[in-house]
Amino acid sequence: MAHTFTNTEIVGKYDLAEIQRKLNEALAENEKEQLRCDSRMERDLMLRGSERNCLQNWWDFYLEKQITPHPYTETQLIKGFRHAYEMTDVVYRYKDLIDWMLCKMMDKKHIFMKKGEMETYNNLPQKIKVYRGACKDGYSWTLSKEKAQWFCDRNNKIFGDNSKVMEKVVDKSQIFAFLNGRKEREVIILPKRLIYKK
Repeated sequence: MAHTFTNTEIVGKYDLAEIQRKLNEALAENEKEQLRCDSRMERDLMLRGSERNCLQNWWDFYLEKQITPHPYTETQLIKGFRHAYEMTDVVYRYKDLIDWMLCKMMDKKHIFMKKGEMETYNNLPQKIKVYRGACKDGYSWTLSKEKAQWFCDRNNKIFGDNSKVMEKVVDKSQIFAFLNGRKEREVIILPKRLIYKK
């Protein structure tokens, strides 16, 4: 986004158009570097092993940041966590890690979600029906019954786990985030054990 230089005291002393051009170039380069860092983190996560274990890779990454110099900011680590969450097949095996991160991110939803997702999340009704195609409860639900059926069929075919389409009505306060990066209209539902920790 271009920022306008408005300090009239320097008129006649400097070329304002040139200053504006350089400022905009610097801002654009900043945004490119941010994108490069985010992409680099996703690449680094993938290089550490299977996509199915992406959350484990992210956790190893996070622990390293606590003891060694690290090129990633908190924002990039949160975005990396989102990427790892979306790429991991069976997230429930990492429930302790996910519970811990959800608690840490309660006031950082605007980082975890993209702009359009945040707008959808803010406009959700107070009570909403959600669906899940699986054999048991979990974090990931969807606003689309058709997508839940797709997951149900997929899980039964791949894992043979006797999945079914579940549905329930939840209060908006139980929804941590809305994700649509893969067009799944996914909502992350907070487990009851976390609702009182917000």
